[in-house]
Amino acid sequence: MSIPNERAFLLSFIENLKGPQVRLKNQPLRALWVDQQQRTSSCMIRYYVAHPPILRVAINWEHLAGRHIPSPLSNLKKKPQAKPDWSFQLTCLHEELLDMAPWLAGIVNQREGWAKKAPAPAVELFKWCEEDFLYYKNSNMIWTQRAYNAEHNWWHRRIPTPAAKLTEVLTSY
Repeated sequence: MSIPNERAFLLSFIENLKGPQVRLKNQPLRALWVDQQQRTSSCMIRYYVAHPPILRVAINWEHLAGRHIPSPLSNLKKKPQAKPDWSFQLTCLHEELLDMAPWLAGIVNQREGWAKKAPAPAVELFKWCEEDFLYYKNSNMIWTQRAYNAEHNWWHRRIPTPAAKLTEVLTSY
């Protein structure tokens, strides 16, 4: 299933990254960059829930799943690739996606040392807390308020009690 604005989001994300080696890759569509330790990182989008259309923007989530991401640089393809030591997931509605690209690129820029501070997010964000996710110790799961409300309404139509809750309003990251 095609994700609305996926290519436009990734192009805006790439445009806002300050790293020296960034590119867009197809199949699956994702942004790739090499961090300061010469590790390949990625950003891709997938559906969390199709109806309502809630999306997950994942940075380095493939590494947690044990998948190898080839380097976008031809001279690094033959060297062993270390996995990035952090990951991030933003859950948002499809209509919020484009507005989040500069902020999410700012998070990467700050994390990689390419910028001192990330810009303010375009919408109110929350940190997700669920005991089942404690094994993702170096990950961050962030939700927009509207995506949480949509998921909460969708979830309650199926199961009376949600398994997780939003625990912290984020004013800055």
